[in-house]
Amino acid sequence: MWGGAAKSHSILLIMFCLCPALSLVAFILYLVTPRAGVIISWMLLTGTYISLFLNNLRGCLRSNCTTTNPLSIAWGTLVGMPTIWFLFVAAISLLLDFTTANNVGISRTQHRD
Repeated sequence: MWGGAAKSHSILLIMFCLCPALSLVAFILYLVTPRAGVIISWMLLTGTYISLFLNNLRGCLRSNCTTTNPLSIAWGTLVGMPTIWFLFVAAISLLLDFTTANNVGISRTQHRD
């Protein structure tokens, strides 16, 4: 299901490489359609985290890790992977800019009335 020794790339590896690469597409999409850009950036963050978590979980279940507790592996994935933090900062920045722009737009229309 996840690929094997006979295959050169597994689905998790493709997701791990593809999700951060698509963050540029999400940023460009944000310039065109802000709501879609925010949604795509959060989907990329979620997809990257899930693929990293499953890859770490699979690796720990195959070899001798210090723990096989999924919660501990999830926390280690969150803390130990800088890719997640860069995508998280990008997603938060786009979300804050989107909500600020919407709040300014609402107040401008209220002042016109």
